[in-house]
Amino acid sequence: LVSKGIAGQADALQLLDVNVAGGKAGDDERLRAVILSRSTEENDRLAALELLKALVKPSKGKVVRNEDRLLLASLSLAEYERQRQRLDLERNRSNVDLKELEDVADEHLETARQQTDQIVVGLSSKASGLRSPTNSEVDQGYLTALMLHIDILLRGEDYVNAQRWLNVLKELKPNDNGTVLTEASVQFAIGNHDQAIRL
Repeated sequence: LVSKGIAGQADALQLLDVNVAGGKAGDDERLRAVILSRSTEENDRLAALELLKALVKPSKGKVVRNEDRLLLASLSLAEYERQRQRLDLERNRSNVDLKELEDVADEHLETARQQTDQIVVGLSSKASGLRSPTNSEVDQGYLTALMLHIDILLRGEDYVNAQRWLNVLKELKPNDNGTVLTEASVQFAIGNHDQAIRL
C-alpha cells in the first residue's frame, strides 16, 4: 500500500488505526512513523518524530530498541538538513526570523546526536569485545550507528568527539570502505584537505 503513493499511505494508516484499536500498538506505531516520515508534508514528518520519541522514551520495565533510536536519529538528521536548506533559501529575506529556523534545525540535530550517543556509548564495551582472534565479525547495526554518530558530530562541529569515535571505528573495522570514507570526512572537516583526498 505504501508504495502506491499518497492514497496507498492513507489506506495503510487506516489499517494501522484498526490494529491499534485492537490493542496492537508497538510495532504498528513504529510502522506508522515510517509511513509518515515519507510524506511531503512537514506536519506528517514531525508527527513521525513524535511517535518515535515516545517509543524511545524510557519507562519502568520498558526495553528501548536501538533500531528505534537509529530510525529517530536518521529522520531527525533528515529534518535538520531540510531546515538548513530552508535557511539557505531564506537568508536574503528580511521578514524571516532566521534565529527561529536555526533553533529548529539545532533541535533536530541534538535529537539525532542524543539517540546515536545512547547507542554507541551503551554498546561500546560490547562492540570492543566483538573483535578478537577468533571472531572478526562486528555488529553492522553498531557500525551504522557509529558512522552516523560521527557524521552528526561533524555537523555540530564537535571535532574532538568525532575524532575520538573515529578511532573506535578504525579499531573495529580498519579496512572497511565506510571507515575510510568516514575518516576522509573527518579529515576534511578539520581542515586536513590533502590527507582527506589521499584517503
